[in-house]
Parts: sequence; structure tokens; C-alpha cells
Amino acid sequence: MVAYGVKYNRGLPNYFGVMGECYKLAPAENIKGEVTYTKSPHAKPKEQRAERVSLLYRNPDSPIEISVKMPSSPEKKTQAEKSDKPQVHTIDIPEFQQVSIQIEAKGKSPEIYGVALDCKRGIAFDNIPWRGSSGVEFVNMNRENFKRQLKQLNVKCIILQFGVNIVPNPVSDYTFYQNMLYQQLKMLKEVAPDVSVLVVGVSDMSRNLTGAYESYPNIEKIRDAQRKAAFEAGCAFWDLYEAMGGKNSMPSWVFAKPIPLAGKDFTHFTPEGAKIVSEMLYKALLVEYAKFLEFN
Repeated sequence: MVAYGVKYNRGLPNYFGVMGECYKLAPAENIKGEVTYTKSPHAKPKEQRAERVSLLYRNPDSPIEISVKMPSSPEKKTQAEKSDKPQVHTIDIPEFQQVSIQIEAKGKSPEIYGVALDCKRGIAFDNIPWRGSSGVEFVNMNRENFKRQLKQLNVKCIILQFGVNIVPNPVSDYTFYQNMLYQQLKMLKEVAPDVSVLVVGVSDMSRNLTGAYESYPNIEKIRDAQRKAAFEAGCAFWDLYEAMGGKNSMPSWVFAKPIPLAGKDFTHFTPEGAKIVSEMLYKALLVEYAKFLEFN
């Protein structure tokens, strides 16, 4: 079940994890499930490191048995008492090559919200893709659940990047979207007042008109609606559209040499393009932080 997308995928009473998702094991007298994680061959060395594994769950109906297995270490077992509130079960691991988590329960399945693989020190950055979402579904999530998990995971900053899914069907006025986005940001600020929220504005997006690629005419209106909603809710805003070059800039990213920086859909960045965007955002944050230090 997910908090976004078609209506029949949404659960009641909207108990979703911070990723906007909730998983349940198939009904059975004795419920048992297992998931295994291995190092990605595409990840960089720092991205492959993990010193602890955390299971995010809620088990309001019965206790659950949790087993963590690794090829070079003894199996670690523990029992989690039933609880109607979200819980995080963390186990330290000596070295991450492969780790399996097994769950056993009787009666109804626990709600599984996800698994975190982190180090004991430093900053953990989690990229959560909501494919097909416009970023206006946060209000579908149970507030107390969401608030508790943000606190348990020690979240300090939330970066939101949405907008391109709204672009293909232009309308003359985006006040409706501004109001919807404001409600999402307002909800985030209410459940986590000490967490910084940054809204990344919509990027350029092109369509083919008479053989030439041009920006959709509504992008700046969507960008303006996002900025107004962010400032009204007390959030930060970064203008990706202007940062990448503004109107009609997407083709220069698509046709960049020797490596394309955006795909032939003239919408999404390639990994190389995404890296450049991330570097621009990082530098923008450093500039604003330097200004903050200067006047404080």
C-alpha cells in the first residue's frame, strides 16, 4: 500500500512509513517473510558502507520474532512485543556484504515500513522516489505515525522535488496547486517543527513544436506557485529552473557533449546531469550558509 497514486492503493487508517509505503505479509496462521540486501555493484565505496540495520514496523496485534542473518556472523534473534505505535528495531552488523531479515508472527501481519542500512556516525541521505506523484499526498499519511518515525530516525532536513508530473496538461491558473502544496508543507512543519524543509522547484521540460523543442508555457507558473507555497509555509526554496538555464534550457542538457546530461524525453536528468544539479544545489546551500554566518 502506498500513500500516493491510484485510490485503491491507499490503506486505512493511513498508517504509512516515512517513505509513504506499508507492506504486509500474506495472511496465514503462521506468518513468515524474509528479505535480503546485498551490496550494489553500482554504488560508490561510501555508499556501500553499513554498520547497522534497522527494521521500521508496527505490530499492534501480536509480538513478532525478528532474525538477522549474515554469511560470516551468527544469527541474531529477538522478540518485539506488540505495539500500536511505530517502532524501529536496530541491530549492529560487523561488516555489510549481505544481510537477511526474517520476520515471524501469529495472527495478523505486522505493518512493515522499510529497512534502513546506516553507519553509526555521519549523515545518512535517503532518496525516496515517488514515481508519478505530484507531491500533494503527504496529508494522506497518519500524522502521529509520521511524526514518531521522523523523530525515531533523527531526521533533520527534508528536501522535496516535485512538479514535472503537473506540466504536461497546462492550465491558466495554478492557485489550486499552490494551495495543495501549501497544505503538504504546512503538515510537515506541524509534525516536525524543528526539521528544515527545502522545496526544489520544477526543472525545465520541453515539447516538440514544428520540429523544435520549446519549454512548456506553464513551467514558470508552476515554479511561482511552488515558491509562494514554500515561503508561505516557512520553508526554503531553490529555483532549479533558473539554475539550469531557464526557458528552453533543457535541449542543451539533452544534447550535451560528450555525455548527455538529460534523457531524450526532455524531462529527466541522466546520472551525469543529476550529479551536476546536486553540485549546484550544494554550492547554493553553502553560499546561503555563508550569508547566515555573516549576519549572525
